[in-house]
Amino acid sequence: MDEIKTDFYDETKNYETEIVTYNGEQYNVTNPGILLYSKTKCIRGSRVDRRPEIVDQLDGCSEIEGFKSRGVRKEYLKNRYGLTDFDYFMIVYCKGDESKLPKCTYVNPYTGEKCNKPKKFRSLTPGKAQRTGKRLGIFHTGCEEHANNAAAQIAQRENYKRGVTGLQKADRNSKVWREKLRIHALKQMDEGRSIFSKDQIRDENIPSVKEFSCNPSITFYKGIAIRLSKDETISVENCIELDREVYIRRGNPDDVCYYYLSKFNETDKYLKHGVTINLENRAKTKDYHGYTYDPYSMKELFSADRITIANLEYDIKIKFKDKISLGNEGFLIEDLDEIMLYIEERINYYKSKQVVENTDASSTTNNI
Repeated sequence: MDEIKTDFYDETKNYETEIVTYNGEQYNVTNPGILLYSKTKCIRGSRVDRRPEIVDQLDGCSEIEGFKSRGVRKEYLKNRYGLTDFDYFMIVYCKGDESKLPKCTYVNPYTGEKCNKPKKFRSLTPGKAQRTGKRLGIFHTGCEEHANNAAAQIAQRENYKRGVTGLQKADRNSKVWREKLRIHALKQMDEGRSIFSKDQIRDENIPSVKEFSCNPSITFYKGIAIRLSKDETISVENCIELDREVYIRRGNPDDVCYYYLSKFNETDKYLKHGVTINLENRAKTKDYHGYTYDPYSMKELFSADRITIANLEYDIKIKFKDKISLGNEGFLIEDLDEIMLYIEERINYYKSKQVVENTDASSTTNNI
């Protein structure tokens, strides 16, 4: 867990205590300067992800009862002490001294100056990175401003040690790389060298977007593909079907989800439709295929349970599979009227279906 000193709580040890003052309040801290975790590991959510939970070092190392999620710990600290995760870290580990917070390692490439601001706090019990599966640290690699840049610089230095150089290999998360990639992709589309190029200009040797390949190396997709008896190279229809299965599996079937439309800040050429469980967070997403969402144009069209919303998106993607022009959720603005007519038709269908189901459920309850 970062360079932070941690240990598992041993009830047979006699730990030292110290009075720590923080924000005008005094706390009796057991074993200050080291974070203690319970030897009992808990399973979080639907994923088997065993991770340690803190013990309460402000109460003689008592274990937090009933911990099953990060929210339980946060509620415990808030209700008992009026503290956040970060406040607890400051008291127990830093003894109230901000100078003991780990510092950002980002170095300005133009001036050579090191940032040295406190790193961005993540969590007392961070989980695993979705992409790599590696355990994350209590802090991000850099500060609030340089969280990604500092990580990119570290990766760059590691690549140099291995003899790998270049922006593409060393700094894929940088804004510079994303902008270069976007410009390159748009140029390929305009020159007919992309599967997303228009039919009339696309090189005959470039396959159609309707025949693109799904990446079978991703375990999650591979498992679904095997279950559905799909080949490694699959049609756009099958990829749309996989998208639906993936979204359904992301949470509980009864989750309230939203179907929305949005424009982009950088272009009036495309519109984006999609599904999400949180519209506000989706509007803050940094980019989609090189474009950023226009939060003022993002519009909720329908809300329902996760399965209904996934099916609605599937219907629309299948209906207009020949008009997909940006990723697998983008369409041309010029097709908006035609697409909206079908969207309204499908929404009305699912609304009427909800009414029937609710009526049936009510009748059953009354009969009981």
